[in-house]
Formats: sequence, C-alpha cells, structure tokens
Amino acid sequence: MKLKKIIKYYNNGIIICLIFPSLIFQYSCKQNEFIPPAVGEKIPFENKSLKPLTQVIQESSANIFKTAWAKSNMNKILDSIGKDKTEFTLLIPSDQAFEKVGLNLQKVNQMTSNSLDTLLLYHTIRNRLKDTVLKNRIDNLFVLSLLVENKYFTRVRFLDIQPRNNSSYDYEKYYYRHALKIDNNHLFVNGTEVGENKHVATNIGSVFFIEKVIPRCGKTIIEILETTPKFSLFLEALKYSDELYELEYEKKNNGRKINRKSFANRHLWIQNEQSVVMFQTFFFPTNNAFEKAGFKTIEEIKRFNQERFKPTWKRENRRYNMVGQFPIDSLLDYHVSLGTYSKYPSLNWELDGLRNHLMLFSNLFLQDAFLQKAVYSRSSNTNYKEILWPFRHRLNKDGKFLVGLSGSNQMSMVDEPNNPSLMGPIHSMDDLIIPENFKLKK
Repeated sequence: MKLKKIIKYYNNGIIICLIFPSLIFQYSCKQNEFIPPAVGEKIPFENKSLKPLTQVIQESSANIFKTAWAKSNMNKILDSIGKDKTEFTLLIPSDQAFEKVGLNLQKVNQMTSNSLDTLLLYHTIRNRLKDTVLKNRIDNLFVLSLLVENKYFTRVRFLDIQPRNNSSYDYEKYYYRHALKIDNNHLFVNGTEVGENKHVATNIGSVFFIEKVIPRCGKTIIEILETTPKFSLFLEALKYSDELYELEYEKKNNGRKINRKSFANRHLWIQNEQSVVMFQTFFFPTNNAFEKAGFKTIEEIKRFNQERFKPTWKRENRRYNMVGQFPIDSLLDYHVSLGTYSKYPSLNWELDGLRNHLMLFSNLFLQDAFLQKAVYSRSSNTNYKEILWPFRHRLNKDGKFLVGLSGSNQMSMVDEPNNPSLMGPIHSMDDLIIPENFKLKK
C-alpha cells in the first residue's frame, strides 16, 4: 500500500496509559480546551424516524456514563459545533467498564464538569459511523475524536477542521484519533476488543455500547520513556549511543563538535508548544528483554558495544564523517525505526522526519493480506523508498503475540500491545528483536 493510500485512510475517517489509575488522573485533573471545528452553512439532516441521541443515552443501562453526561457540558458543546449539520458517534462504556478502571458514581459526582468533558469528548467521534463501514475490511478505520490538545499540531488534515493560521497547508490542531474495526461481530478500538458490536442509530449519529473504557495517554514518546521504569535500560542505551557518537567524532576531528541531533530530536520524540506531532508504530524493549539477552545494566551494554565492531570513517570536506553504526544502534534499530537505518543508510533521515508512518495496532498483526500491502516511505532529495512492513506475526500457545523479522526464524514476544502515546501505539517487547545475521555473542 502506498503512502498516499495510507494517508487516504486517515482522511476517510481518520492512544492505555501504561497504568490505568493514571488514566483516571488525567481525566480528572487535565482539561483540554475544546475548540469547535469551523462550521459552514447549516444543512438540516436530522432523521425524525430515529430516537434523539440524548434519549438513547437516557434509556441505556450505562448509569455512570449518563451521570457524567448530565453533569458535563456535552450538550452545549455539541450544539456549539452545529447540531443541524454535524453528526456524532458515541462510544459508551458500561458501568462495569468504568468500575474496572476505578471510576464509579461517587467519583463522577466529585469530578468537575470540565474534567468530565475531557473524558466524554475522547469517547465522542466526529461524524456518524455505521457499523457496516467497520465490517469486512482488512484495515482499521481511523477517525477523529472531539478531544483536542491545543499546543500540538498534526500534518494529516481532516478538511472540516480549522488549519493552523487559516492556511491551506497540511496542518491542523491535534485531535485524538481512534482506530476502529469490527471482526466476527466484535468491535476493536485501538487494537483492543471492547465487546460485541452493539450499534444503535440515533437522529444525529450513532452509539456503540462497549465493555471497556478507551485508555488515553497525553504524553510524548520521550515523556513515556522517562516515566516508565520498565523502559529505563532502553532509555539509557539510547542516551549512551548519542554520547558515544559525540565522543568518537570529537576525537577523530580534533575536538570539533558533531552536527547531529540527539535520538529524541531526530525522531521528533520531544515536542514543544506549537510543534507538529508525527505518527509511527513503536516496538520498545523492556528491561526484561535486555536481561534475557544478557544485559542487566547499562555497563554491560557498553561493554558489549565496545568489544564488537566499530563504524569506519570517511574524510569529506576536511573532516571525518562516520560510516555505518555502532553495534548498539544495529541492535535497537528495529525497535526505534523499524529497521530502516540498517536497510537504507543512504537516505536523508532529516527530511524523513516530516513524514507520518504506519500506525499498526495488534488486531492487524495476523492480517496477512494487509501486511503484504502495508508500506511506509523514506525520502531524500533524490530518493524515494517504499518499504514493506518488516515483521511477521503469530500467536503463541498462551495467546501472546510473537514478532519476527521476515526471513528469520527468531521470534520475540510482545509483553503488552497497544500502549497509547501522542505519537502512535507502543508495543512493549519481552524479547529483543535481533537483526538478521546479528550475533549477540562473538
């Protein structure tokens, strides 16, 4: 599938905090200002033969959701968007779903209307979604929620949303996305099954009754790495790689500093106010993955790196530039950049930083027909590459996903799939993904 086709998926419809309690904390203490999208001339469409949305909510058994809705500003917010034009789809969790994440009627009644707005806007999708569009498809349908992060922008636009600076260029405010699909009459949201397909049409949209609260994490990738203990070795290894390049370059070039971005800036994992968020799929190794490979400390990782091969140097324009990678970079390449640094070293990664890549959730891991078409692009001034999805997937006897490189017999287990971030799903790995012909032992 070409990049244009992937972007088309976004345009046609276009993340669990690692600990559920933090999810509730975010809902209760962080209010994202809601800015209604630009509205044109009103076009009446209300279907009088269908029940009003509010009636469907009130007649349901979702008492916690009903209480939250009544205390929130949701009716005013939907009206401000334009009730005679815009349709909506609600994902309504059951009482049991809310209680599983620690949210009951007592806590809802203690929350402010603004914090309830944040929770409900995240579970509200722009436009009517019929269940028929989610069935019999090999991919996920990406849709926009009504919850916005005002300090960030994205490059993939939904054309009914006000772009940055009223520009026609491909920027818009960051609205949280959901990936939806129905398989065997079960609804999947962001890769996770949330119950049977319970779709109800209303006068201004649709409702899906679900059995799980959709988890959200409003953190960047670097914020997640810095605050998640099980990723501490991975973060130290990435920092070590940066320091190593700087040290080796200075030694070879008589103390001259290297003109090279850090890993976090190179991959746009650090975001500042008004910056553009790019999307990707991440396979991040846990500390346990390193330990199973023989690395219990960062000192052991450094020793492994120093005892193996080193990059070579090429003199260009009166200075030496590094050719190739350190062993640690090769080892982590598929976790960080899906193998493209190893396979396509000649491409200009700085330019590539402006491109979105495929966001793949685990419900598609076994969709061979989709993965055979799935590609993402890398580009430079003179080169354009479409790269096939590098992994194959299967389930083990315990129902855990295994990830391996195409053409390799080695498989790595996914510890926890579909962890959300602002930049795409993080699949935490219980084993390292070892590149082809790469030996852990000398």
